[in-house]
Amino acid sequence: MKVFLDANILFSLSNASSVTHVYLREAAEHCTFVTSSYASAEARRNLQAKRPEWVATFDQWMQNTALADTLQPAGAVDLPEKDRPIMEASIGARCDYLLTGDKAHFGHLYGKSVQGVTVVSLKQFAEVLDAS
Repeated sequence: MKVFLDANILFSLSNASSVTHVYLREAAEHCTFVTSSYASAEARRNLQAKRPEWVATFDQWMQNTALADTLQPAGAVDLPEKDRPIMEASIGARCDYLLTGDKAHFGHLYGKSVQGVTVVSLKQFAEVLDAS
């Protein structure tokens, strides 16, 4: 299973004691994690500004996360311009899931598939893994 990690997920998992970090570390046995340079740069920028002590954990995580920067247009999906590259990179990478905690911008897409990529929250992703 191929899972695209949004910047906010990358930020959260950079806290080694967070639920996100612990859960995704365990899920890595069953998944290939992917992100884009765009999402990675946003996460790094936010970490350096807000939680510089988490950058080392982020760097370690990124060593095992594939970068996929091929964008595939998402069509008429309703997203702010700044979030379209996330959706488009997940489609371009042919991911099964886009994991995002951005409920404000992606919440209306939770549980829905956009060109083969199902948008999920961490809770929904946990349910998918538990069912498999």
